[in-house]
Amino acid sequence: MTESLLHYLWKFRLFNNQGLQTKSGEPIEVLHPGIHNTNSGPDFFNAKIKIGNKTWAGNIEIHVDGKDWYTHRHHKDAAYKNVILHVVLHTSSTYVECLENTTIPCVELQNNIAQNLLAQYQNLMDNQLPFPCAASVANTNELIKKNMLERASIERLESKINHIERLLKNSNGNWEQVCWQLMARYLGSGIHGDALEQTATQIPLKIIAKHYGNTTQIEALIFGVAGLLQETFTDDYPILLKREFNYLKQLHQLPTLNAGIFKWAKTRPANFPTIRLAQLAALANAAQSLFSKLLESNIHFLTPFLHSLDVNTYWKTHFRFNEAAENKFTRIGKNTQQILAVNAVAPLLFAYGKNTGNELMVEKSLDILRQFPPEKNATTNLYKQYGFTAESALDTQGILQLNHTYCLPKKCLNCSIGNHIMQS
Repeated sequence: MTESLLHYLWKFRLFNNQGLQTKSGEPIEVLHPGIHNTNSGPDFFNAKIKIGNKTWAGNIEIHVDGKDWYTHRHHKDAAYKNVILHVVLHTSSTYVECLENTTIPCVELQNNIAQNLLAQYQNLMDNQLPFPCAASVANTNELIKKNMLERASIERLESKINHIERLLKNSNGNWEQVCWQLMARYLGSGIHGDALEQTATQIPLKIIAKHYGNTTQIEALIFGVAGLLQETFTDDYPILLKREFNYLKQLHQLPTLNAGIFKWAKTRPANFPTIRLAQLAALANAAQSLFSKLLESNIHFLTPFLHSLDVNTYWKTHFRFNEAAENKFTRIGKNTQQILAVNAVAPLLFAYGKNTGNELMVEKSLDILRQFPPEKNATTNLYKQYGFTAESALDTQGILQLNHTYCLPKKCLNCSIGNHIMQS
């Protein structure tokens, strides 16, 4: 038995309320269990309890062992002076004292909890399958699973707001700049994400705007700041880029990053840093007011826009500078398009909607996730194996959040699927 389980039982009144008495023998009726408090202070606020013939309104504190009231020094804490009832699994005390020497009645629940409910909880906690409810989730109502996945996908979007807000703060509230940096990060497809975001951060859009239409200069900016123009070249194209960057670096006082931030080992040629940077340059050359276009356009704008981007013809015959090789993977592929939509565009519009109170943008971000097919990875495949149906990226984003936030830490009591299984 844990306090979190007791909180759950109290919150949903999953105990026998008939014949419930305080330790002193007075009958108790729970009119309202209160509002669950997950921060410091009493566990439930604004409860309404009838003890004997008197109705009380106030807070509830819950412990497994009644002694914990004193162990946690609640009797010395003014935050607990409005507690009207001490709810415990077991205690030897009839009352506990609060700061002003008034007494608070105790109620013991150990004989009022159904054993089958405890057994269900224990089964979830002891389960050795990949996630706690794996053995029973296939029999769970589809609507309950669907609603939980949507809730989890929204939580996943909310978890990405912090990073976006940091970028927004650093750019003095420039949403276009944040869009540029996020697109760069997720164009990196994980392995190059940090490096591409660093590159984009060092080249503000106001500098790129001065060179719109000049493909060579924009490519020189991208490759130069990324640190990939430090070598001695034999091909005309990188020689030209290096010469242009030496000029632009002085003109705009640009830094040069350490090329070691990019990874080459165990990377497919189509995902080499050079190809991703070439695609980033193509994006930069076409992304004027991209954030505004994302706000104004419908959800089907992004895919054809990304597909239309193509790199300098040099990369059709190269994967690296000075090394000729046929390259058929110059355009941004469908998988990367989905990564950009799901991980950059949808969270960005969601954050903008939340930041400005624009619910249409919040819903648009969810519609973008609904537009794309379910993602396929080890986690989503595992959940599919045990009975989760994913119809879109909205569902698979929910599965990823469910796994990380609820299943791995076994927080079944906070999950509506776990709730359903517990109470079935």
